[in-house]
Amino acid sequence: MVRVLRMALLVLALAACSLTMTSCGEDPVNETNFAQLKVGMSLYEVETIMGGAGEREETPTGMSISGAGIAGAASNKVERYIWRSGPAMISVEVRDGKVASLGRVGF
Repeated sequence: MVRVLRMALLVLALAACSLTMTSCGEDPVNETNFAQLKVGMSLYEVETIMGGAGEREETPTGMSISGAGIAGAASNKVERYIWRSGPAMISVEVRDGKVASLGRVGF
């Protein structure tokens, strides 16, 4: 009976791994995952596909000119998240919580 239970648990674990492409050690930086990413997705959706959070970079975008003529960075920020694996990389730019652009290198 114990052996049957162990076998059933093993089958369930393997089934769970097959449900998500990035689980169980599969490299998330691949063509299949990149093809699932779309402009307008939430960061949460991207992280679900990629199997976790990427490396975050934050950069101010644009310039603003004050009434006194002083230039400064606009408050509108773009967050860039990067997932790397060897020479391959997927980058996602997020603005206001939604994917604004996607990029890939190395595959």
